Amino acid sequence: MADEMTKITSGSLIAAEKVKGTDVFNADGDELGTVDDIMIDKISGKAIYAIMSFGGFLGIGEKSADP
Repeated sequence: MADEMTKITSGSLIAAEKVKGTDVFNADGDELGTVDDIMIDKISGKAIYAIMSFGGFLGIGEKSADP
């Protein structure tokens, strides 16, 4: 299974579980928050948008946002 996951994440694809928790930055390099989840279109299989968390400390006072 580990070899299979390496193949998936080494090409042009990445597993959603690898993206969760990734830091998100704006064009100026300021950290905006982290990826909480990814919404995927069932028909096309394409990621449509990510749900982010921002603010808070150790999960306290943290907020989630999606488009």
